[in-house]
Amino acid sequence: MPYIPLDVVITYRDVDVDYHVRAWGKSVRVYDLSLEQETESAQHHQERFKVFREMYRVREFQLVLCADVPYCVTNRAMWALEDIVEAERKNGGLDYLACEPLIISERRVPHTRLTDSCTDSAL
Repeated sequence: MPYIPLDVVITYRDVDVDYHVRAWGKSVRVYDLSLEQETESAQHHQERFKVFREMYRVREFQLVLCADVPYCVTNRAMWALEDIVEAERKNGGLDYLACEPLIISERRVPHTRLTDSCTDSAL
């Protein structure tokens, strides 16, 4: 049976990269991180990469990190994902991968209705 490459796409939303989009499409930092919060956030990302390592032991894959964020924070989210990957690389947490993680974005357009982002069919 031929080897079929597999992409594993991990989606990061704006709040996952410390941004929140207020009404009218203006982006703001969710909060200024204290040293304790930065450490906690870094540990959270390290835990995710440990899970990716376990998954990779079962089957090799191309890791794809996707910033699924509103258009106004796309660049900031991409930079944040690059920083996350770089921190993990420095920590030695990517040496199991056959190739570098791919960082992509899915730019969301502004919503025309308040419920555009809701997936609940009851709305």
